[in-house]
Amino acid sequence: MSNAQSSATSARIGARGRRKPNSARRALGNLFGSATVVAAVVTAFACSEAKTPLDPPASTQSPPILTPASVGWQLQARNLVGSHSLSPLAAARIYAALSVAQYNAINESDNVGYKDGVLPSIGFETGGRSRYEVERGAVAGASWIVLSFFFADAAEALGQRVQTEANSFADNPHPQFERGLGLGVSAATRMIDRLKADHFADPWNGTIPTGPGKWINNGPPAGPGLGRMTPYFLTSGDQFRSAAPPAFGSPGFVTGLNEISTLSATRTPDQLASAR
Repeated sequence: MSNAQSSATSARIGARGRRKPNSARRALGNLFGSATVVAAVVTAFACSEAKTPLDPPASTQSPPILTPASVGWQLQARNLVGSHSLSPLAAARIYAALSVAQYNAINESDNVGYKDGVLPSIGFETGGRSRYEVERGAVAGASWIVLSFFFADAAEALGQRVQTEANSFADNPHPQFERGLGLGVSAATRMIDRLKADHFADPWNGTIPTGPGKWINNGPPAGPGLGRMTPYFLTSGDQFRSAAPPAFGSPGFVTGLNEISTLSATRTPDQLASAR
């Protein structure tokens, strides 16, 4: 797949209707409790509300970036995770939420109707500009709001990034970018509702097993409730969990231990080479 095709696939997003700046501002203000950052970005798009939709540019006007729009935002997420020194478990939750929000926004492209637009490396073809802009806007909107939820101290900078992406062409912000932005925000809002009820932060009230054959812990367990989080695709966190092993010292345990001990003591040269 070419970079251009990957860009179209990775950023695809659709819309049932165009979101007005005031409604977007109200929705985001409710989400964060303050519309300060939201107003700074969305108000800038309001200036383009009365503009006549632009014609596709000449074929010599190529997209500024052929890398999928989602990739840059995922890099932004990694940088924020690193600067905030988050644990691997917390980071994994952020990466999953961001990717799924982008994916959900992309899937809505089936409702847009720009199915004939393609993005060759030499520039846009018929219908390509509008589709390209709505896709970029959707990915930006979904990524901006999800990352602002996790990193409130970076919300202003993330909003500025949206504005920069909106103005990446001389004739931007394009009307379809604004349309996509609203759809991305909607996808992100649904994701945030899910995150608030995913049980990631539930307190752990269990006890660490002790006794013969048990590991000796060195401090509290890390992520003991991870398996109780709401999964994205499984019916439950233990849907494919294996049965518990034989109890320590039981006949089944001794049989398995003897089998491993025998195999370890009688390894062939090939097995030794593979192990090394």
